[in-house]
Amino acid sequence: MNFPDLRAERWIDCEKNPIIGYFHGEKSRYAIGDPQILTPDEFDGKWHMLYHGFFDDYLPYLYHVVSDDGIEWRFQKRWQINVGPVCLFKDNDRFILYSSEVSWRAVKAEGLPKDYYGKGTAYIIRARTSTDLEEWSEPIDIIIPEFDWEKTGPEACVRNPCMVRLKDGRYRLYYSGGSVRLPVCGYPEPYAIGYAESDSPLSGFVKREQPILTPDENIPYRNFGCGGIKVYGWEDKFLALYNPICMDKEGLPRSAIAALVSDDGINFEEYPLNPIISPAADGWKKALVYQLDVALHNGEVRIYYNARDEWLDGIERIGMSAIYNPELKIRKLY
Repeated sequence: MNFPDLRAERWIDCEKNPIIGYFHGEKSRYAIGDPQILTPDEFDGKWHMLYHGFFDDYLPYLYHVVSDDGIEWRFQKRWQINVGPVCLFKDNDRFILYSSEVSWRAVKAEGLPKDYYGKGTAYIIRARTSTDLEEWSEPIDIIIPEFDWEKTGPEACVRNPCMVRLKDGRYRLYYSGGSVRLPVCGYPEPYAIGYAESDSPLSGFVKREQPILTPDENIPYRNFGCGGIKVYGWEDKFLALYNPICMDKEGLPRSAIAALVSDDGINFEEYPLNPIISPAADGWKKALVYQLDVALHNGEVRIYYNARDEWLDGIERIGMSAIYNPELKIRKLY
């Protein structure tokens, strides 16, 4: 298998990291993350980012920020929508926001029975559409937890969506399922990764029964959980970037960004020099490095991602690392 040159030493941290913090005040245990990027040529000549965050009372919000250069960001708008990790997908002349919906809040808001999605269900995946990134449609259910692996751990969930359009025009939704509780942190993260396919981006998804990635004690950086995944095109292959979760030698949970390559987008091989972006010795990404999006602009390959500075009482912010290499052709699978 051929791999792109994604060695850790090639990624240069933006000198202004973290580039996005909190526009409405900051406290211990606040978290923002899973940035989704539109470059200037994808919409209206500006950079756009959508991401989710939760604050006091763990009330979740969806954020929209804009930029002229992808580094200095301005607050645009936020919505109190019950979202966790999101994926922004461009479907011809509209945008589709796939979100990890915090199901107990959705159930409460809609007056449905508490076991509507199954007892202990933390997340389902929903979708909203927009043509202007300002007004969003009402959400529709895309997938809910069904299989045993999606119900593994303390929380049954399907979350961390990633939508791609295949060469035959069908849609494939990668997602995380099940959960593992991180010691010290006290919260769950995704256990495994699977996918579902459909002829429509908004209905009819049929899941693969078994996950395509699970924790592996023989892979040191993935010995505990799989985190979330984002899938792109590279040459004639699929390139995936994900944040596998491990327990380190000191008994602390860790997460880093690693790469996978596949001919079919199902059977992936680990990049031999993984991980490519890891926690730092100190600072804003001391503890865990989480989910991401890729942006290509003027020869730069940028990865935007969120990271946590401590474990239980940490704060999560968003930063960026980049490689300057015009030959590294990574593309979004719209």
